[in-house]
Amino acid sequence: MNFQERIKIYMKRSSVKGKELAVKCQISPQYLSDIRSGRRTPTFHIFNLILDNLKLLEDERNELLELWKESKDKNYSRSNVKNVIGEIIKLPIVGTASAGPGKLNFENPEKHSPVITYEGMSYSKCFIMKVEGDSMEPRIKDGSEIIVDTNKNTLEENLNKIVVFNLNDEAYVKVLKLNKNKLVLQSINDKYPNIAIKSTDDFNIIGRVVEVRYRELLK
Repeated sequence: MNFQERIKIYMKRSSVKGKELAVKCQISPQYLSDIRSGRRTPTFHIFNLILDNLKLLEDERNELLELWKESKDKNYSRSNVKNVIGEIIKLPIVGTASAGPGKLNFENPEKHSPVITYEGMSYSKCFIMKVEGDSMEPRIKDGSEIIVDTNKNTLEENLNKIVVFNLNDEAYVKVLKLNKNKLVLQSINDKYPNIAIKSTDDFNIIGRVVEVRYRELLK
């Protein structure tokens, strides 16, 4: 059974309609129709959105990943997909960050979530957080999950990057900026003002956001 046939089976099982799945995956109905007919193989990002919204079990995700890679190989050289290792690991979900304040719980994570690995990424010090609020939209939507790499936690390597940080015992996700030698935390949504870091603030960088997962689309 090929990738397209398996997608059809999982869609039928989940009772999700084509137009509904297309909206949830942020693609056009025609794009999804091309996937189902075999005329097109989805990008790895779209592939992951499809997996999330069909609510597959871990062994089903593994099987579909292998079928997806076979489908890609029919149309592209191996160099086009060499960044996908394909191993599925589990990372801890440690709490929420804001787009508003949030809390972290490294000692007793509430649960773990499967992640498909990429070549060149070290996952030994990564974790998952849920994002609440819309201050980082459209890049990070309210309800998304983010993967945070705590290896990337220095000021110099994170300027102009999206980072998770502690500010006065609250967890936030923002863009880290340096403005006139002063640290500024910037929202992507321009409705929200910048946050200037004061000398009296308790501030530290936890890690850089390396992946965004649109889990809110499962609602």
